[in-house]
Formats: sequence, C-alpha cells, structure tokens
Amino acid sequence: MVGKMRKKFGRAVVYMIVGFMSGILFCAVAYTGYRKAKPFIIKVKHKLKERWIANLPKAKRVLILSDFEDGRQIKRWDTSGAKVGIVHEKIMEGKGAGELVFYPNKGAAAVKLEDFFEKNRKAANWSAYEVLVFDLYNPNKTKERIILQIKDNKGNRVKRNLYLNPGKKQRFEIDIAGLWSALYPNQIAQFNLFLWNNSKVKKFYLDNVKLVPEAVAQAEKRSIFASSSLPQKGENTYALGDYFAFNSEEWEREDGNWWIPLSLKNYLGSEREIDGVWRGGVPLPRGKIYNTDKFKVVDSEGRNLPFQTKVLAWWPDKSLKWVLVTVRCSLPVNGRKDLFLVYGKATKANFSSVPVIVRVKEKNDGLLISNGIIQAYIPKGKGTLIEKLWWDGNKDGEFSAQEIVAHDINTELEYNKKQYNSANEENSSLRIEEQGPVSVCIRKEGWFMTPHRKKYCKFIVRIYFYMGEPYLRIKHTLIYTGYPENRYHYLYKGKRLPKNETIEQFGIEVPLGEGIQMGKFYYDLNKNIVPVMAKDNFELFQRDDRYVSIMQNGQWMEGKGVCEGVVVLQGEKVSLGAKVKEFWQQYPKRIEYDNEKKVLRIDFWP
Repeated sequence: MVGKMRKKFGRAVVYMIVGFMSGILFCAVAYTGYRKAKPFIIKVKHKLKERWIANLPKAKRVLILSDFEDGRQIKRWDTSGAKVGIVHEKIMEGKGAGELVFYPNKGAAAVKLEDFFEKNRKAANWSAYEVLVFDLYNPNKTKERIILQIKDNKGNRVKRNLYLNPGKKQRFEIDIAGLWSALYPNQIAQFNLFLWNNSKVKKFYLDNVKLVPEAVAQAEKRSIFASSSLPQKGENTYALGDYFAFNSEEWEREDGNWWIPLSLKNYLGSEREIDGVWRGGVPLPRGKIYNTDKFKVVDSEGRNLPFQTKVLAWWPDKSLKWVLVTVRCSLPVNGRKDLFLVYGKATKANFSSVPVIVRVKEKNDGLLISNGIIQAYIPKGKGTLIEKLWWDGNKDGEFSAQEIVAHDINTELEYNKKQYNSANEENSSLRIEEQGPVSVCIRKEGWFMTPHRKKYCKFIVRIYFYMGEPYLRIKHTLIYTGYPENRYHYLYKGKRLPKNETIEQFGIEVPLGEGIQMGKFYYDLNKNIVPVMAKDNFELFQRDDRYVSIMQNGQWMEGKGVCEGVVVLQGEKVSLGAKVKEFWQQYPKRIEYDNEKKVLRIDFWP
C-alpha cells in the first residue's frame, strides 16, 4: 500500500516538474516569438492607424473657432493672469479683433479655449481639417514670444514658440496631420496662448482662429487670386505699363544717344568712399533696344566706367526687356551716385585707367581665373570647388607657391552618419556662365559622394570673381534627392514611404595654404569685433535668432547674441576672411576653425 502511494506521489511530482518545465519553455518560446514579431506588430498598428486617419471624414467648409465679430464670443475664452476684449479698429480683418492683455505673472499668463471644447464636440474634433490658422498682431516695439499649447482630453500636449515681429500682423498655420504623433486631434481639449514668467503688461491682438479643410487649403495655395496673393487696401503696387515706359523726350540728348538714368545709394553707413562692383536690373521699353553692343555706362560728368551687361528677358518682338548691369565705381559717404546707361552711338569703354580686368584662361584640366589681386584654379571633372587660391601679397603681378592662401575647397554633407564630399565626384560639369571685364561667373555641378562612390544629393555652385576685388563669392544650390516626411504633402497620407532622410550637416570646408601661420582669429558678435588667439580651436553656433553658443579657449559659452557671419584669420603676412550672408537670420549656422588641421569650416545646416 505504501509502495503504491509512493509511486503515485512520484508520478505526480514528475508531472509537476514536466508541466513546470513545459510552462517555462512555452513562455520562452512565446517571448522569443513576440520579440521577433514585435516590429511587425508595431508596423501593422502604424499602418492601420495611417489607414484609419486617411479614411476619416473630411470637412468641406471652414470652421470658425473665434473671429471676434460679436461680443458673445468673449464667453468662449478662459483666462489666467490675462484678459480678453474686443476692439473694432481696423487692426486685423472684419468688424473686430480680440485684444489679449497679459499681466505680470510667475508661471503662465494664459488665454485659452477650454470649456468651449467641452461644450462643442464638433469644434473639438480637428481630424476632418488640414490646418489650424490664426492671426496675431504685435503692437509692441520689441520682438515678443508667445507660447502655443494644444492639448487633448488624455493630457497629451504639443507646444510651439511663436515669435512676433514688432508692428506686424503674422499668420500662423499648424499642420493638423503632424499632430497625430503627439496627441489625438479628434479629441482636442485646449487651445492655449500664454506668456511664461511675464514681467510687465503686454498687449496683443488675435483674429481669425479657424480650422481649414484640405480642399480649401489646397485651393488657396494654388490660386493666385487667393486673398493672401491680392494687393491689400492702401498697398503700393507696380503698374508695369509705367514701369517699362520710355521717356524719350527727357532721355534723348543732342548727341542722338539715349541717357537712361541709374542711381546707386550707399546704405552701408561707412565713413569713407567705397570702391566696389555693383549690379542691378534695368527695365527697358518694348521695341526700342535689340542688342547690347551700343551700351556704355558713364558717371554724372560723362566719364566712362568699366561695366558689362547681361540680358535677363526679351519682349515678344525680341527687343530687350530687362538687362543686368554690372559696373565698378566708388560710392560717396552716405550719399548717392548718379550714373547713366547710354545707348546709341556709344564708343567702346576705355579700361586703361582702371584695375586689371577679370581674365579666364582655359586649360585642358581646368580653368584659371585672375583679376590681378587673386587667382583661382578650378579643376574639370573633379568635384573640388577650388583646387588652389592665390593672393598676390607682394603685388609683383606673379602668383607663387608661397602665395597660396587656401587649397582643395570643397562642399560636403553628412547623412545617416556618413560623409558625402564633392571632392569624391569625378564627372562634375564645369562651364563659364558669365564673362566680362568686371565680373566672371563659373558654374560647377555634380554629386555629393562617399569615398566608395555612393551618391546622395546634387550640388550646383556658382563662383564669382570681380574686377579689382580681393575676394570671391560662392553661391551654393543644394538639390535634395532624398525622401521628405509623410506629413509634408497631403497626397502621402495613408501611404507607406521610406524613412525620412534628413541631412544632418551641410557646409563648405576651406583648408589653409601650407606654411600659413595664423596668430589671431576675429569674429563679430552683437556688432562688436571679438579677437581670439588662433592657437586654440574655435566654434560659433547660431542656434536661433536670439541665442548663440561659442567655444573658445577650450570653454563653452552660451547666451543672447547674434553673429553677422564675419570671420577673419590674421597672420604675419596674410589675412583670410569669410562672410556668410544672413547668418543669424537664416539660422541655424555654424563657423568652426581647427587649428591643428588649419581648416576653416562654415556649416549652412548644422
């Protein structure tokens, strides 16, 4: 009897152990299967969500959340540390606009739609619309920031910084499809405009808070007759008939030539005359001028000036409609220079008393461009922008190896943590796009490539050389060949695309010439020139239009400030500088100097 009980007990223990082990094995197999299937499950969920979003009903009409046309709309708004009113002056559009007054407050002083969404389910469902639109006007004398917060009824939220320029009305558009990654646009609980830690009373005006459906948004973007495209009341407009009118009585002189007046104005605020090369477009009347052979440019005393012209447009009868005029002359201090574009019995301009003209010498393997002060060699085929750059420091008219200030200037970008460099291109195109005595433009086009010849994005670079100037200008066009984000085009909604291919870094690299020793590095900050010892590495990062980060002497500094994009490396015998147009306005931008490698790098997109 005892033996039988022991056998039964032993079997039960074995069964328990087997069951326990089977359970463990099952859990392990199930977990392994889940881990392998998890990406697929997530992908399916994401796909189903995209399909669901794409198939949501679409609105056909604009839904006004608040346009302040009557006093009852004030009740829609909730406030905290602020006040909402209605004004009827012509500040915005329609009969009225919302006046937002924010009082000093620690934390948030807010004006928001909140109870309104609880009582109005239709207004709380934004999924049927393409964009949220509203207008803000800043009457203050300084640039101000308002924070926008959108929240759903599950507590998810999105915040955006809205920067308001002084004395201007600005329209803001929020892409509703882009909100799905952070909250549920079909369950909106709050539209909130607030100031954080406000220190004084501030006033703003708000109007036209509305939800715009896809059909209306696309029609407005396509139509040139949309209200945003038409002239506003009181706005100055050009009458093309008058703009291209030809004043033959006033412009025709006794010598039989037409003297078309031109005017140059010095806006730079310099304390001395400025010698330079200037250019601008000149409109011409229909049926009057058919070629540029009989042009010349003279000053107010009739003296010939070095110039060149380029036709930008023709009339249907093949007469010239628009001409680009490039001229070298001096501008008076804070004054105006009157010139004339003379057409008729014009004699050839005499350039004997002016700086050396820009010359281009074609070689089998590249182009050699010189204006007597600087000289550059641009190779054919190879994607290097400038292989060698000379500066005639001793002014002997010769360019020696010791006068090479920079070499192998290239443009490069970084994508997916891989470097793509123009120098790796071997079949770039090179041609002279514009050539004259005053200015030469060289155009180079090719692909950014890895050392293994993998392509990503194209570049088009135009390099300008000018008469008598110790500098050149580089204009860069980046042709993006990757995939954009889904949300940037309404036709992509619900469709599966490759992952967004974001460029991580894009700029130009300038290695200094061999043997050049730089002593100081100068940069501008808040309209002041700041010196730095060039023995240390340097980096300046313009994060936005108010804040800048600087690394010098091995330490990082951050604070309010703007840089105009001017840098100068000063050595014993030579100085090398660079200027980036609209550096802080078109943020982000970066300037780097590596003292060990003797390389100056400027990033247009860090």
